[in-house]
Amino acid sequence: MTKTNNLTLSLKASEIDSNEKSYAIEATDDEKSILVERFNLVSLSAFSAEVTVKSKADMDAVLLEGHIDAELEQACTISLKPVAETVSENFSLLLVSPEMANSMDEDEAYLDVDAPDYDALEGDIVEVGELVAQTLAISMNQYPRAEGVELNVSASANVSVNEVELEKPNPFAALGKLKDQS
Repeated sequence: MTKTNNLTLSLKASEIDSNEKSYAIEATDDEKSILVERFNLVSLSAFSAEVTVKSKADMDAVLLEGHIDAELEQACTISLKPVAETVSENFSLLLVSPEMANSMDEDEAYLDVDAPDYDALEGDIVEVGELVAQTLAISMNQYPRAEGVELNVSASANVSVNEVELEKPNPFAALGKLKDQS
């Protein structure tokens, strides 16, 4: 296993062959601070990944597979209290040419649960560290809630979940008036 100690790992796609290569990634304190700000976290105490990379010559693509682990805190979406979360997630990503990605999009391959996740590879550089960081972003809870916290919407609070809908007239009100007149 090739060791690297940060998220700056990038590889030239043209130098990746069909022999699987493994990489261990661990975010430095500076990188964790940058991710805290980038992903609007309260804290990120640990973030690491194990990644394998190989070429898929039959598809003119690069396949990344691996596992991420992270310990983080996010602000509760209601109370803003810190919410601890452990992320432990496997991932697989197929990097294809922009033309192939467009073709897959047109075929709506992203709707097929059996199809691999894919993205377009622009240029010859595979930003492994960046892809690992993006995997963290989509793997963590998008709407964290502190334990026992509920969204309390009441008429007395003069708050509505959807104010615009409340302001629209009821389209059936006129029919109700006609019914009352008959």
